[in-house]
Amino acid sequence: MKKTRKPKPFVAAPEPSNRFLKMLSIEQWNKLRGILPVQDLRDEALIVLMYEAALRRSEPGQIRLDYLRKLAEGKIYVQRNKKSHSGWVDLQPSTVSLIRSWIFSRYPLPERSREWFLFPGNRYAGQPPQGISGRTVYNVYNRLAKLAALPKDLSHPHVLRRSRSQHLLELATTNKDISADRLHHTLAQLLGHNNARVTIEHYMKATGPEQEFVRKVTKTLVDTDKNKG
Repeated sequence: MKKTRKPKPFVAAPEPSNRFLKMLSIEQWNKLRGILPVQDLRDEALIVLMYEAALRRSEPGQIRLDYLRKLAEGKIYVQRNKKSHSGWVDLQPSTVSLIRSWIFSRYPLPERSREWFLFPGNRYAGQPPQGISGRTVYNVYNRLAKLAALPKDLSHPHVLRRSRSQHLLELATTNKDISADRLHHTLAQLLGHNNARVTIEHYMKATGPEQEFVRKVTKTLVDTDKNKG
């Protein structure tokens, strides 16, 4: 007699976490962004790119110069960790200019190789080149956070990734033309979340108020022109 398979028991969805995620306010980000031009060029390019592309601290060290082959189009390829979706990320013209300035200062043109890293790490004798380590990224951000007088609980670089999406969500509430649902999918694309991959791949080719809103808000958060004068 054939046995019937018992149905699997229903598993309820987990309760929402009460853990408060640390992130910068828009004012705190502007304060941090404001001190960057007087610091090291590499550090400025690193922090601005981490914020705009919503990078984890381990991801800047994976960016090779070959990943910038579309930089003239305002794009950079990001290889995500933690099984997130990798892909091309749009950058502001000011960020593109900043990255170019860093590359020209770090790598003389005749010696430049597409296999080299955008942010090189320590190179030891007998070992191939490698990118900046997550520990170094942490130390850079931690030092800059102290210079900007940020609270100690905001001294980890992962707050840049969280803050990027939160700032866009906060500013989106004042724009009636923005669809909350499509904005969430746009942010999922930015963060590389795989749980919205089908929608992400569809929306990458789309244009609309959500995408234009992200560009407009990013310009005000990344550019430093507003601080001049």
